[in-house]
Amino acid sequence: MSVIVTFCLYDGIVMAADSRTTLTKTYPDGRQEISHIDGIKKIFQFGNRDVGILWCGNAQVGDENVPDYLNGLFNRLNKTATIKEIAEKIAEINESTKIYAATHCDVDIKDIVDNFAPSLVRSEDTTNTYESRPQTFIVKADQPVEKEKLIAFIKSISDSSYRIKGFCQTIEEGTVEVSGVVNNLIITPWKTEEKTEIVVISSVGIKMMSLITENAKNILEGRFYI
Repeated sequence: MSVIVTFCLYDGIVMAADSRTTLTKTYPDGRQEISHIDGIKKIFQFGNRDVGILWCGNAQVGDENVPDYLNGLFNRLNKTATIKEIAEKIAEINESTKIYAATHCDVDIKDIVDNFAPSLVRSEDTTNTYESRPQTFIVKADQPVEKEKLIAFIKSISDSSYRIKGFCQTIEEGTVEVSGVVNNLIITPWKTEEKTEIVVISSVGIKMMSLITENAKNILEGRFYI
């Protein structure tokens, strides 16, 4: 369940949302495993304009995830597009959806619920294959590594991951905590000694295995392994 909130105040509009998404992993034998990932962007600003967009629900628009779709939409729209033009473009996702124009969020909730419309978007063949589904990998090392090379390695795989988190033994600072969401990487010293184990949740499926192996070899001389 997503939580999106808009507050209309005298000084402006405040928008907030959670960052969790739910992933369902289906195995070849039909078993399903449900997991959750934090750090998914659900708030967007249209350029430098005072226009904000919140989203929830289905995370896909055709073959694109919603964040990528909205970023592409903003690039396609004229930067001086009106609120009406932006709303009409977004409504193309589901043409049966009714748009409510409101002042200070004053809308009839009962009317919205009573007029829920089914999606008229034609279904498409799924791109959710066993090879492309989110996979989890644990990266390990038997000896401390250089912090600079650790950072380079994480950055080399971050674009293909949903989440990266764990501990790593470094030569310079001892144990550090590694926490990354896409390109946002945080590395902080850790008080207790921990072995190197970094969990990587892949956004490119099993392909991440070769990315980890290749970049570990090129950057860390093979000292990281799965």
